Amino acid sequence: MSAAVPQRLELQTTDADEAAAMLSSTYSPMRVWTPAPRFHLQLSMASIEGIRACRMRSHSGLVLESDEPGDGYYFAIAVRGRHSVETWTGASLVHDKGHGLVVDGRSIRRVTLSDTPDLRSVGIDSELMAACVAEQLGTVPRERLRFAPLHPASAPTLQLAMKLAEVLHRGLSDEATLQHAPIALLNLRQSILHLLLAGVPSSVTERLRTLRRLPPAPRHVVRAIDYMRENASQPISIADVAAAASVSVRALQEGFQRFRETTPSACLRQIRLERVRQDLLDPEMPASVSGIALRWGFAHMSLFAARYRKAFGELPSTTIRRRGRR
Repeated sequence: MSAAVPQRLELQTTDADEAAAMLSSTYSPMRVWTPAPRFHLQLSMASIEGIRACRMRSHSGLVLESDEPGDGYYFAIAVRGRHSVETWTGASLVHDKGHGLVVDGRSIRRVTLSDTPDLRSVGIDSELMAACVAEQLGTVPRERLRFAPLHPASAPTLQLAMKLAEVLHRGLSDEATLQHAPIALLNLRQSILHLLLAGVPSSVTERLRTLRRLPPAPRHVVRAIDYMRENASQPISIADVAAAASVSVRALQEGFQRFRETTPSACLRQIRLERVRQDLLDPEMPASVSGIALRWGFAHMSLFAARYRKAFGELPSTTIRRRGRR
């Protein structure tokens, strides 16, 4: 694995257009303004390969409105002031001092920060969170991850995650220690991911608990998953997978059902959907949804689009429009 490149961003501005340009390049296209006579924003952000620790303050209060759905998951605590999120479906999530908010970036239409807010947050890219889920489950998740939205700020998981994010934030300032410790940085990133996934209630919480009670997957299931990941671009059959794992097709199916609560076919399909997503986001690949889908074995476009949307919470055409904004 190549070393992650850490980044640090500092912005203090009274120009709403400057704030919008910076936030649009970091997240998704958006407009920024304030109902107050004068605009003010102070933003400090540290990031490393798919995870961002951010602190946002404002003397004026401000509104951030997205032009299209963004990406990732956001875990936030209001140290001061009120923070509200309006979704594309019209729902409203409000939290103030003493409360934490977890929200899917796909759903965010507008964010409103009250007068003199002080907001701390951790943002995690969808692909990174999905990879963490796949590592924990032993297979690619079949649906986009969903978190419970509102939590007490005193919840131990959020408190510890924010403390680790603050370590990341401080550690990437100027010539701080973490700037020259790539292994420590990656370990810190993984700790934040695993902590949030294990401690914040989500759509996979019960499944993770069930898997922890199950015995570890036998070698033939692990070999089968490795074989499918390595050969997903090839026209392999489940019989090929069973042969690579040195078991019968029936034994393979029973192993997946017992230890992964899925089937080999469903696992292979999810792996290929993940590869489709990677290609859709890759600016070096042809900008053709149907071409990329066919490359990974999906010939029925409407069925492919439905399965893709179920897995990632958006249509493939929406994913491909975000090329170059990661």
